[in-house]
Amino acid sequence: ETAAELFVNITKAKDTLMDETMRRNCEEYDNPDGPVQTKFQWALPSFFLKFPLSTLIVYLLGIVVGLPMLVWRWWKRAKKI
Repeated sequence: ETAAELFVNITKAKDTLMDETMRRNCEEYDNPDGPVQTKFQWALPSFFLKFPLSTLIVYLLGIVVGLPMLVWRWWKRAKKI
């Protein structure tokens, strides 16, 4: 940290301790400025954006249902040998 960043952090900490609203925000939201909105997004390969949503659903069903079924069938046959 540079001296300027350290000064800003110390000043913000002092202000948080002195101001009742900032203190309450810090206790309630872990941030002296109040609640912070978090944004979540999906990270998908770009080729999924070119196809309709049904393509993504079929792909996910294949991964979630089809792949475990294939492994289960392989495992069941391997135990017989």
